[in-house]
Amino acid sequence: MINIKIRNISRLSRPEAFYMAPLSEVKKLSGGYDINRFKIYAEKLRRIEITPHEHNYIPDNRLSPSYEQDFSCIEKDKYQKLWDEGRRILHSNALGAVILAGGTSARLGENKIFTKIHGNKTLLALKIWATLGRARRQRIDIPLFILTSPATKDEVVKIMREEGYKEGKNFMVFDQGMLPILTEDGEMIQYQDKILYSTTGHGSLLSAMQISEALKWMKEKGVQYIVQSNVDNPMVILDENTSNPFLAYLGLHDENKDVMQITAQVTRKAPTYLGGVPLWYKPERGGNMLALIEKFQINPEYLKRFNEHLPYFNPLTLIYNLALLEKFDPGILPEVLIKRDDKDSKTKEVLFSYYKLETMTGSITMFELTTFVPDVIPGVFETGMFAQLKELTQKKGFVNQIIHTFPEFFS
Repeated sequence: MINIKIRNISRLSRPEAFYMAPLSEVKKLSGGYDINRFKIYAEKLRRIEITPHEHNYIPDNRLSPSYEQDFSCIEKDKYQKLWDEGRRILHSNALGAVILAGGTSARLGENKIFTKIHGNKTLLALKIWATLGRARRQRIDIPLFILTSPATKDEVVKIMREEGYKEGKNFMVFDQGMLPILTEDGEMIQYQDKILYSTTGHGSLLSAMQISEALKWMKEKGVQYIVQSNVDNPMVILDENTSNPFLAYLGLHDENKDVMQITAQVTRKAPTYLGGVPLWYKPERGGNMLALIEKFQINPEYLKRFNEHLPYFNPLTLIYNLALLEKFDPGILPEVLIKRDDKDSKTKEVLFSYYKLETMTGSITMFELTTFVPDVIPGVFETGMFAQLKELTQKKGFVNQIIHTFPEFFS
């Protein structure tokens, strides 16, 4: 039991954005998080001893902006050789996949995962088709791990079964960590006699794959490499079609595997974008490395100086060596304290502000050397691979692009 005073909030604009459960479930839902450490965070918030600024920010002198010349595209004359190697990996059943599907984002007016993008086809069903469906038609087996949450798990499993996949044979699911959200006063929030919980970030993936024995399951199937991508990025396609350049990135990863155990595909960054970006990072142990740094970890005043000039961001597309994930300690990933405002859906009035703890998978690049590669291949693939659905204003262009890319799925 955590001895924190509970405040009743009667006007929640969208309680479906949270997971509601009794306080007694907190240990079950905490994932890799230490409950006593969570209590300390709450106490410090109450005493105004901690703020996101003091807790999250990496010192400015340990970060430097990245530039175009820091990123090398796949060269045209090496493309075919790398593509052939990627195809070999695919056919040798050495590839596993991860889909991040635990969030409860409602920026599209509903949970993005289950958004119907064309007809009755959901974004998740499309992602499954791009990850498993096309490869399956080519008799290629790709074991899939899906990171879910109590708010999404049942529906995710239902959709997987409807698409013809069997749990334990074709896929595994496991919930990411959940923790109570806290008011600015360090108090948990109660709604309709239950505590409001929120996901603890996609950094839960690394511990979830270890705890669930998904890594062991994949290894037994011969998997050596794992591709991670988000539900809102269906353009990471796993099949052997000659029009699919992602195989060249698999080949490049295999070529670098002994030095760089992670490959991160990056895409062109809009000047105003404030998500995870690759920056030069100086670890305490010394050295200098490109790493994915989240906006929550950067002093806003410092970021403002160069943000619009940064060339790339990473849409959570990473390729790992399975052996690395087996031995990596997720407990060393930095936790970030995030402040959110819950607004009335009609008036936009801020009903209450709250804090949540999160970890990010991209933070693994702060500890492991990573190859960062742009998602264009000059002379071969010029358009950029990524099409993400982040905001409602993007939906029309996004739908048009994916219908053109996946006509067989929508027909």
